[in-house]
Amino acid sequence: MSGMGPRSDEEHRQVVFFTEEETGLRGVLVLDDNRLGPCVGACRSRPYVDKERATADAIRQGMTTTAKALLAGLPVGGGCMALLSDSSIGIRAASPMPAIGRIVDKHAGRYLLLPDFQGDLHDMNEAAGYTRHVLGQSGQHEIDSVEATALGLRIGIEAAVHQQLGRDHLMGLRIGIMGLGSVGFRLAELLRQEGARLTVADRDPMRTERAVRALGINCVATEEIIHLDMDVFVPTAAKDTIDEGVLSHLRCKVLAGAVDDPLRTPTLGAKLHDRGILYAPDVVINAGGLISLARPLSALEMKTLPVLDDIKAIGPRMAAIAKRSAQENLPTTEIVTSMVEDARAARVGSGTAEMLAS
Repeated sequence: MSGMGPRSDEEHRQVVFFTEEETGLRGVLVLDDNRLGPCVGACRSRPYVDKERATADAIRQGMTTTAKALLAGLPVGGGCMALLSDSSIGIRAASPMPAIGRIVDKHAGRYLLLPDFQGDLHDMNEAAGYTRHVLGQSGQHEIDSVEATALGLRIGIEAAVHQQLGRDHLMGLRIGIMGLGSVGFRLAELLRQEGARLTVADRDPMRTERAVRALGINCVATEEIIHLDMDVFVPTAAKDTIDEGVLSHLRCKVLAGAVDDPLRTPTLGAKLHDRGILYAPDVVINAGGLISLARPLSALEMKTLPVLDDIKAIGPRMAAIAKRSAQENLPTTEIVTSMVEDARAARVGSGTAEMLAS
């Protein structure tokens, strides 16, 4: 988990190495904690050369998804699937989703497949032809995961801005977005609608050109955006974006965790705090997509709140964390770590989660 240290109950994690019989597809599947319910997660879009790196990244992603679920009150644990690059001769020419679907199906509901960060519904529809344990198919959910993620981010940013800058709106605020994939672009649209002054960056010139044409906003190089004087910086492109070098250049008041695990090491949360930068944790504000996909499972617990209400709850949750950070002079990462473990203990103790996972 970004900015969060190891936890004490790793014996409940399962790491499964697999070889799919029909294609020879190889990889690793992590079930972070099935005591919380079925584990949910995506399959990494790019295969790995190194087995150890694949395993470490899948474990980290599973932990992050578990944290999101616990903070949002979702009846699931986290998981992740990563493929190995020597898998299945010809995999580049043929979709791996049928094989992935068969692998998921063998776990009989203990692992539910999610779309990746950019919300590829075609992949989910294809996998669903081989297993029913898929979330994120076309028309399956009240709000699609990209829209839900972007909306949750906007709401979380608003809450962080209110605490850090004393502002009840985003009008005129200088916000930098690094990464204009489907979530980054939709977030830019939402922030632009609120009157924010946006500067964006992406390594793909087609994405930046689209943003400039559609939104009339300023575009700079990815190497330049971290040096700008901004109120809010929003990295949406890739994990581990913020390292010691980037941190030394940041000139923002709020850093929004708009992608999973944006902080390369757990110590960076404290360093951001020491520099007076409010970090809005990824596991809090980047949970909208997961909420939209996994909240329907709460029907098993007789919870019927609309998904949109749960996404809106990201705001008060972020506000409470930011307020506590200011009052107790604690990094938000430290506060979130404590909240996650308290929520885990309460959920495991209730017995409901194990019933859902069985």
